[in-house]
Amino acid sequence: LRTQTASYLQRIQSWADAVVDASGKVKTTITSLDLVQPGLVLMLLYENTQIEKYRVGPTAIREYLKTYPRTPDGGFWHMTQGTSANPNLGKNQLWSDGVYMSTPFLAKYGTVFNDSATSSDEIAKQLTVYASHLQDSATGLMFHAYDESGTATWADPVTKHSSEFWGRAIGWFGMATVDALDTIPADHPQRAAVLKIL
Repeated sequence: LRTQTASYLQRIQSWADAVVDASGKVKTTITSLDLVQPGLVLMLLYENTQIEKYRVGPTAIREYLKTYPRTPDGGFWHMTQGTSANPNLGKNQLWSDGVYMSTPFLAKYGTVFNDSATSSDEIAKQLTVYASHLQDSATGLMFHAYDESGTATWADPVTKHSSEFWGRAIGWFGMATVDALDTIPADHPQRAAVLKIL
């Protein structure tokens, strides 16, 4: 965008065309919040080309997030199917990096597709729910993960969160929070809570 170099946009478009079909359908089933983040690329392309197929994927991802599995208090699970080695990995779990994988997508979707009010509500919900389980009251840092079921080997039997902090995920949580504040309106009822987390 800064250089206006067409070949850069073409490179991005080549990647996107490898992950969506001719109609714009995303070729990968979303089984993890990590697979939401690339939807940002499709929106960037839609904004810069107005090619309809780049609108289809983000819209499908946004619709899918409406029914995506959640903890009882509404936090997105990190994964929906686990892995072959650990089928429960990420299920019923909040990982601090998960907000960076989902909320920037929601913010951009709200801006590009005139869904800011609904998206802001969801972003604020995710940040506050995640922080309620992950933020250490003594340091303000985010624990790496929380397991609602309490069955993960790393889950503390009382708090259900991991014992360790993860520097990269703390950074991602911070960036997600800062980015969210760019889109959550000043009069939003949860804005003060998001600011407090930050």
